[in-house]
Formats: sequence, structure tokens, C-alpha cells
Amino acid sequence: MVEAVEYLGADNMIDCRIGTERLTARLPHHFKITPGETIRLTWAPGAAHLFNALTEERLEEASRLLARSAGPPRDETRELSAPPASAAQGPR
Repeated sequence: MVEAVEYLGADNMIDCRIGTERLTARLPHHFKITPGETIRLTWAPGAAHLFNALTEERLEEASRLLARSAGPPRDETRELSAPPASAAQGPR
């Protein structure tokens, strides 16, 4: 479930809760998400960045191993659909 959304111009930072775990995802601004909403996120394993929950330091080796185990890049699958190109550009 989405707990908070921080709008940063080109991107949105989405704070989610999955059971007792917290996840922060960066999504393009055109995904309109609100707190309290339940969403489904998917990503390429190599795109994940892992951090120590206590120190907040990035786990470099774990992130590298995860990226390596993912194999060659695959086509990206999105559960959330982007708006049509004409809507994304706005009025002219």
C-alpha cells in the first residue's frame, strides 16, 4: 500500500509498505498515485538498489550480485499504464 508520495518534478518518490517492510520507488511523474492506494510494482532485478535498514548505507556487493543474477536485460513490463503521448505533452 502507498503510504506517501513526494512529487519531484520529473519523478515521484513513492513510499510503500509491503507487510512489515518498507519500499521506496522512483516513478516517472505521469503515474498518478495517491496515498492509501494499493499498487503493483515490478522492476528488472538489476535496477534494484539495496540498503542496510539500520545504517542506510547501500549494500554494494548485494546490489551487484542481484544485477548479475538477472541475466541480460529484458523488455520492461509495466503494471501502471502511461498516458497517451498527446496527453503527456499538454496543450500547444
